[in-house]
Amino acid sequence: ADPTILITPQYPEGLLIPVMAIPKEEIVDTNGAGDAFVGAFLAMLSMGRPLEEACRAGHWVAGQVIRQSGVHFDPAHRPTF
Repeated sequence: ADPTILITPQYPEGLLIPVMAIPKEEIVDTNGAGDAFVGAFLAMLSMGRPLEEACRAGHWVAGQVIRQSGVHFDPAHRPTF
């Protein structure tokens, strides 16, 4: 639930990217959340998207993953970041 700290030459002191709150009762399994974040983050970067947007995409995908048991993602879901 803590924000992601983005440190770049543009933000040498760090830029906090807040995480959308997820109600505790919706959190089922946190396995794979970090991998999901990194995958979405890198996918957005590979498409030339800004770092802040890549972080929000990572947060969104990780938020979807922790709402289900096991590590999988339903491609029918569309991001809302």
